[in-house]
Amino acid sequence: MAARTILSGDVVVGLGFGDEGKGTTVDHLVRHHRSAGVVRFGGGPQATHHVVLPDGRWHGFSQLGAGTFVPGVVTHLTRDVLVEPVNLLAEDARLREHGVHDALARLTIDPRATLILPYHKMTGQLAELARGGDRHGSVGLGVGEAARERDHGTALRLEDARDRARLRARIGDAISERLAHAEAVVDGDEAHERLAHFRGELDADRLTRILHGFVTGYAAMLQPDEARVPALLGGAAPAVMEGAQGALLDPVAGFPPYVTKTPATPALAEALLAGRAHRLRRVGVLRAYAHRHGPGPLPSEDATLTARLLESHNVWNRWQGGFRVGPLDLVLARYAAVVAGAEVLALTCLDRLGDTGELRVVSSYRHPGPAAPWWDAAFAWRSLPSGEVAIDAVRVGGADVTRVLESCRPGAELRLAGWTGELRGARTLADLPAGARALVELLASPQGVGVPVAMVSIGPTWQDKLVL
Repeated sequence: MAARTILSGDVVVGLGFGDEGKGTTVDHLVRHHRSAGVVRFGGGPQATHHVVLPDGRWHGFSQLGAGTFVPGVVTHLTRDVLVEPVNLLAEDARLREHGVHDALARLTIDPRATLILPYHKMTGQLAELARGGDRHGSVGLGVGEAARERDHGTALRLEDARDRARLRARIGDAISERLAHAEAVVDGDEAHERLAHFRGELDADRLTRILHGFVTGYAAMLQPDEARVPALLGGAAPAVMEGAQGALLDPVAGFPPYVTKTPATPALAEALLAGRAHRLRRVGVLRAYAHRHGPGPLPSEDATLTARLLESHNVWNRWQGGFRVGPLDLVLARYAAVVAGAEVLALTCLDRLGDTGELRVVSSYRHPGPAAPWWDAAFAWRSLPSGEVAIDAVRVGGADVTRVLESCRPGAELRLAGWTGELRGARTLADLPAGARALVELLASPQGVGVPVAMVSIGPTWQDKLVL
């Protein structure tokens, strides 16, 4: 009897609100393992993963796998990924400018993947504008709307674009319905401006031509998960399964309404392998400080640190708002590690904390109180002599938890020595300054996250990674 093939790979999951450094982690793992490919198993073009090369080239991978800079490495997009072909072709064009001319030749997509169309963007953007000051932090790319259609069984899939006449009819009906609803509810100058913009994009004949041309022109690209995923994870070197966004944005485990519509834990990756023998190592990616782009709770937020850690690729935009930063938050990091089932940590952006002074690490929160009866299931908490409440751990997500977190501020803090200068000359953990080394050791300890640190990023490129 032939031996069963045991599928293996690293599942890369963010342990924050997105932007944790999944791109540089995937690029490193692909090179370290000499992997043949990357499987993106969730999200859509809103999940941009940045990779910087030693020669200065960089790219934000929005649909292609973050290992695409490595020659020969392939990408597979599973049925759970939401796909926008125009965006994908534009991404290929940008990569060609960086010297990567065969990205699409190295790409396969499950034909059941859901399509994102301009009317999804329109509906999502108008809904976000209608919320006024209570925006949820949408990125405005229509992913949530397309995911909602998928969940209701009404979404267009890539394979549906093979039948041109039926595709034209479905797109035409959807445009008419979406425009009629938008015109009935639109209010305000900015909303009217967006509606006018989308009227120009919602051309059923043009969209049909583009989508049908993509599916027929790249017919060999459409390959089912059942064939591609085992092929990639059954090879000699572990494949990398690339997650989207972060566990704290997960629609179940996260904190509504500031959540994504697509799962952000390893659940989708593991569902792909149901019934097959596999060993998946869950790699949780965590920045060396707390952060989020857009609204929602961030209990350790610090305006001074935000100003010092500005990023060129995470700037204010009309949908998400600004990028916010605070000291490392162990309360949320522990919760995310549990939700994601993280077996090892990839610590990123440690180098960015140089020259920021003494490091603060938040280990509990303070809440004005009083505690409610349901808190016992949601938090580990203590009453304080001041009448306030200390929250040491978060146990569940949900809207009630969101409201509590929005009223929290840092409580107990650990203080570690800061350092000056770059870390990029380090080759081992022992080469790091005492404070940097202490932070890595803290994360692996029961007092920290309690998960071993397998990789430390001390710079933006794959060469700037310490493997522990």
